[in-house]
Amino acid sequence: MEGLVNSIFEPGVNQSLLIATNVAFVMLMTVLLLIGFFVELNIHIVFITILTFLLWMAINWFIVEAGSSSMPVQTADSDTSGDADVDQNVNAQPDSNSNHEKAD
Repeated sequence: MEGLVNSIFEPGVNQSLLIATNVAFVMLMTVLLLIGFFVELNIHIVFITILTFLLWMAINWFIVEAGSSSMPVQTADSDTSGDADVDQNVNAQPDSNSNHEKAD
């Protein structure tokens, strides 16, 4: 459980997050299938079950594709694209005359 909480602060997807995601989808599919089996089967339960399954597969596909990409991770220390100017503008004090109209 601690690995799952710590994975929030790490880039990418680690194994504990993948397991937690799959366990949550298995539990959701189990509930939907039990509802469909014990309660009158209607088209809404069927569509929700199909959408849940497709979402589950799409999330797993995305995780596999994101893990197989070979793009380099850019850190804040290596970024020199002009963020220093933004930081200076945030810390700058506004001119006291710029916000008020001059009285004539």
